[in-house]
Amino acid sequence: MSELGKRVKEARLAKGLNQSELARKIGATPQIISAIEGGDVANTKYLGKLAKALDRQIEWLQGDADSSLIGGFNLNQVPVRGLVAAGLWQEDGQLVGDETPVPSSPDPRFARLPQVAFRVIGNSMNKLVADGEYVICVDYAETPMPLREGDVVVAERRRAGETERTIKTVRSTRGRIELWPQSTDPAHQKPIAMGAREDDTEVAVVGLVIGFFRPR
Repeated sequence: MSELGKRVKEARLAKGLNQSELARKIGATPQIISAIEGGDVANTKYLGKLAKALDRQIEWLQGDADSSLIGGFNLNQVPVRGLVAAGLWQEDGQLVGDETPVPSSPDPRFARLPQVAFRVIGNSMNKLVADGEYVICVDYAETPMPLREGDVVVAERRRAGETERTIKTVRSTRGRIELWPQSTDPAHQKPIAMGAREDDTEVAVVGLVIGFFRPR
């Protein structure tokens, strides 16, 4: 994925748009958006329209501005609440981190909701967010919207006093909500079905991802 593709996708998800919605905003097709995000289009005539639709500077989309700078908005500092890592089970009391807060842009859709960050460990979502980067979330239970195709979420699986917290993408398969990884690693290619119980393990979506922070 090119830097342009990564940043268009990051900004689109932060705005809560799917590819079709973004395409309509800029007068393109979903296939064009998919090609841009996939790195198949290095330079695009839609760059100005993308910047306007996504509330980002053209320089930021091209990777020329610092990754923590978003449009002309002021940045907040949000606390880091812990780690997200597929396959990492921790005792419940170990889930809260103690790290330096990270910058986040205010999101007008969730102006009244506090934001928190989680540091990503591993490669279960490395097509979207890399090891050592951060996702910015709001509490999903406090949002006014149902899960939608393409949402990026923080999910928890709980069993016997331990919790695994991981990032996944929402997909709807034959009317059933599934949480999918986006990884180049063959070990991370299977979805988690919402509502399913495996070996006394409960699954719940606890955070809606509204942005990312990539340290330099």
